[in-house]
Amino acid sequence: MDDPTTRVQVSPNKHSGGRNVTWVAIHTQEGRGTAASLTNYLCNPNSQVSYNAVVDDAETVLVVPWELNPWSASNANSRADHVCLAGTFASWSRGKWLETNDSDGVDEDLMLTRAAELVAWRCLERDIPIEYVGDGSVPPDRPGVCGHADFGQWGGGHTDPGPNFPWDELIRRAQNFAAGIGDSEMPALEETFKNYKGETVTLGTAVFFLDQYVNEIREQLGGPTPFKGWKQLGDKTVVDSLADAHRKIDALTDLIGKLVAAKGQ
Repeated sequence: MDDPTTRVQVSPNKHSGGRNVTWVAIHTQEGRGTAASLTNYLCNPNSQVSYNAVVDDAETVLVVPWELNPWSASNANSRADHVCLAGTFASWSRGKWLETNDSDGVDEDLMLTRAAELVAWRCLERDIPIEYVGDGSVPPDRPGVCGHADFGQWGGGHTDPGPNFPWDELIRRAQNFAAGIGDSEMPALEETFKNYKGETVTLGTAVFFLDQYVNEIREQLGGPTPFKGWKQLGDKTVVDSLADAHRKIDALTDLIGKLVAAKGQ
């Protein structure tokens, strides 16, 4: 992918100190504004806050170079590429996040698409999986995409981008961009088709149940917390438990063979 950044306006609110980036983190502004006005605020030394990039429906602005640490999320500053969506609030409904008209001065759905393009690029640059990982562990226990809230107190104790943020849509669009497929070329989640039973279902319904099935299979193989095993298997995954049993059977077979050989002598 090409860098989707439209311009650069570097903030003095940054520091080096090394970076070990594991996540791409999404933030809300919690105030009305545009990418331009928010960037100007972040470039004021008295503001004492910054993000790596700011996005709205018209611009994607680089504010703190990716190799430097912004002042975004306490201990998570050096662990993530931080992206703030201008003029947004954690209290928004899902419908507001996906609103396509610009009667309030911004096309929120278009802003989400621009954010998805940036997320895709950063994930490819960092070799980070394009998946939402804010599903229980705080901070997340594997690389991926998350929100400020998913860092918990370790990341400052914030709640953005809120409980109704459309993670499924952000991730879907980001995956499309990473695959070189324009978002408009993908079928809408409302489109229908016939499943294997001949039933008419929407693509969104199919994707939902597929995600459920994948999660169930992953849990059966890896345990309730991904890949940390089942207590009844000695905190081993199914594969590790089978491998352990195989080793014990091999050792027992070898021992029996030796006993039989010794008895024969």
